[in-house]
Amino acid sequence: MVLGDHTESKAYAEYKYFKQKVLNPCITEINSESNVSITLLETKIGRRINTIRFNVERKPEVAAEDPALPDEHHLELVGEMIRLGVPQSEARKLMRHHKAEDVRAAVDFTKKRSADKRASKLENPAAYFRQALTQGWGLAQDVEVKRAAPADGIDPLEEEFEKQRMGEAESYFNELDASDQTRLIESYNQQQATAQLRVGKKQSRAARTAFLRWMAIETWGQPTAEELLRFAKQKLRKRA
Repeated sequence: MVLGDHTESKAYAEYKYFKQKVLNPCITEINSESNVSITLLETKIGRRINTIRFNVERKPEVAAEDPALPDEHHLELVGEMIRLGVPQSEARKLMRHHKAEDVRAAVDFTKKRSADKRASKLENPAAYFRQALTQGWGLAQDVEVKRAAPADGIDPLEEEFEKQRMGEAESYFNELDASDQTRLIESYNQQQATAQLRVGKKQSRAARTAFLRWMAIETWGQPTAEELLRFAKQKLRKRA
């Protein structure tokens, strides 16, 4: 398309608007999505821009974080996590921050637990996988996971633990890609029977709290007795 034929061409007649609305967004997108880096160079006569040119450089090749791991294995692990219910953006991040063998061990441990006919049905494989990865369950095959016994009411320790988890859930949600965020919101809204607690463009504090509480359970599952015990020990160490 010829720029002069664009319906908004008059709005870009001045260079400063053209640079702000067209050049800078295009350069940012190219630098973010491609294997080249573009720098805008401007030549001035007095205070006016006389000419512009672009410096284009190829980005250096980034070495694989685990040189011993072929790319197809890396992608396979990402795919395995996605099939367990982990959002794609989180799966990619986990591969950057964990050893491939640890991720593989956690994936295999979760799949083994899901296939165990003697155990109760695994309702949230993604949450179980996150626990397996952070706790190293797959590296210690004799681990037995026990859930905290439900109580009639929530005690102060559980309430404080829940608040911390909700804060972590909010940070985790904000790190996800927009598409993964939308999918989670849609999933929550479908399960939320109370219309006032559904998440929309405008949401109440109660809806936000309900969503973060749901996110925490959806991400990590119900807290286990072991987690609450570790949380209590951490609090005692801070007070000491």
